[in-house]
Amino acid sequence: MGYAAHAPATPEETRLARAMPHRHTHRGPFGPEPVPDTLLYELRDHARTEGADLRIIDEPEQLRLLADFVHAAEDVPTRGSAPRRRDLPVRRHGRGARRGMPSPPGRHAARRP
Repeated sequence: MGYAAHAPATPEETRLARAMPHRHTHRGPFGPEPVPDTLLYELRDHARTEGADLRIIDEPEQLRLLADFVHAAEDVPTRGSAPRRRDLPVRRHGRGARRGMPSPPGRHAARRP
């Protein structure tokens, strides 16, 4: 077995690969407290700097519609045979722990109710 022929990375792919160690993702649960407006505006400004548009959705009807879209999208089959994150077994830590990260492949723990 060996590697197939491949094309060299494009400048954009190289830029994205170099940015990966500097990215941060919060994977823990969020509380019910609202995000302060000052932080929302700061995040929106950072998104604009990166050429993106962060839309702040705070109207109840808009939030309901967004939730409906997200639920509908979760039910759309994806290509490939990999299980979706929500279908993977989940590690729990301590009594009454909330959902955590999926267990690593090959180390699947039994699901608990």
